[in-house]
Amino acid sequence: MINFSGKPDPIFLDLVNHAIDETVERYLSFDDPRDQEDWLCAGMPRSARFFPGSEAKQHLLALQKALNDSGLHEISKYHWLLLYECLETFCQEFNEQPAGVLVEKHGVERLLFRKLITLFFWNVDFLEDNIAKMTQQQRHMMIFPETFGLSAGFTRDPEELAIKRCDDRLSREFDARQPMSLNAGSLGFLANEA
Repeated sequence: MINFSGKPDPIFLDLVNHAIDETVERYLSFDDPRDQEDWLCAGMPRSARFFPGSEAKQHLLALQKALNDSGLHEISKYHWLLLYECLETFCQEFNEQPAGVLVEKHGVERLLFRKLITLFFWNVDFLEDNIAKMTQQQRHMMIFPETFGLSAGFTRDPEELAIKRCDDRLSREFDARQPMSLNAGSLGFLANEA
C-alpha cells in the first residue's frame, strides 16, 4: 500500500489501479517511443519534464506494485507528481465517457479529481514549478529538498526515485486508521452527483 494521507477504500484502490492500467496500456505502450513521448508531453506535461515515456511506464507500474503490496510504502515527490497527473488525465477521460470497473463494480458516474486529491494526497507542493517567481518565504517553506528540485526543474537523482518500505510503527498507525469511504454518493466525491 502507498502511504496516502487518507486510508483508501476498495473504490479508490480500483480507481488508481484502473488509472495506471489505462495510462500504461493506452498511451505508454505505443510501438514507436516517439508516440509515447508525444502523449506524455501532452497528457502529463509536468511529469514529462522528469520522465521519458518508457521510464514513466516503469515507474507507474512500480507504483501499482507498491499500491497492491501488503506492506506500507513511502513514495517520492516525483512519484506523487506522476500519480497526480495519471489520475488527473484518467478522471478527465472517465468523466467524458464513464466505463470500466468503476461503473460496473461500484456504480461510479463521475469523478471529482480535486476532491480526491484533497482526500488522499498529503499536499501538492510538487506542483510549484516556478521557483523563480516564488517569494523568499515560499522558498524557505519548501523543506523537502526533493520538492525544491522539482520546482527548479533539476535532474532527479536515482536515489530520489526509490520507493521505500515504511517502518513497522508507521505501518501499524496506517493500518489502525479507518478507510475513507467513497461509496456512491458519499461526500459528493463520486457517483450520483449533480
